[in-house]
Amino acid sequence: KSTSVFQDCTDCEYTLDYLCTKVFIQICKNFKLIIDKKVVTQTVEIYKCDGVTVQANKKIRTCQVDMSNKVNLVFKTKELAR
Repeated sequence: KSTSVFQDCTDCEYTLDYLCTKVFIQICKNFKLIIDKKVVTQTVEIYKCDGVTVQANKKIRTCQVDMSNKVNLVFKTKELAR
């Protein structure tokens, strides 16, 4: 188990298809992250980003967003958003 860090990603998409402890997205622009595997702490942190979409196909309980613009958190089902 490890922390997954996405930094300086621009105009791209990534699918997280492995178990990790936590997700950090930093200094990214027009970036989409698809979460297909469990995040142990159920936490995503987004810092200094612009145009980020996180598609949560697994449970995410906490999404911390700091100094960012145009951030979207999309849940696959209503149950994942509860």
